[in-house]
Amino acid sequence: MVATHLSGERTIEEVIKLFKQAKERSAERPKRVVVDGLWAYEKGFKKVFYSRYKEHRVEFVRRAGIRARETNNVVERLHGTLKDRLKSLRGLKSEETAKVWLDGWFVYYNFLRPHLSLKGKTPAEACGIELKIENGWRDLIREATYHQTRLTKFVSNEAKIETR
Repeated sequence: MVATHLSGERTIEEVIKLFKQAKERSAERPKRVVVDGLWAYEKGFKKVFYSRYKEHRVEFVRRAGIRARETNNVVERLHGTLKDRLKSLRGLKSEETAKVWLDGWFVYYNFLRPHLSLKGKTPAEACGIELKIENGWRDLIREATYHQTRLTKFVSNEAKIETR
């Protein structure tokens, strides 16, 4: 997971915020951005990633359906896992709570949750980050915040930026 953005709307402005955050956190410009069919993605993509120079161009791939050659299955799986966890919470009470929870999910997904595609390692472990957690959550959050830039550079180099 490279970037998160919580919004009550799915507008071009919100897409631009997400893409800018992902672009800032990435080690290098992505080669491809894969999205679903939301109309705002194309315009937001052009605002953030447009380049008239061929060597700087980023490919825009809109997922055309379940049988499409390029899909956004990775991000759909991420959202499915997130939704499964949120069901038991019975929703979030406020936008502030949702933002805090999403930041925590970012830490959990990248630093604690093993991934099958990484042979049971977390993205942090696959990147070579060893967390020094002695005092529980406080240390985890401090370490995750410290290593976040290094991890997002690893993640952005290993996978394309995918959005939903």
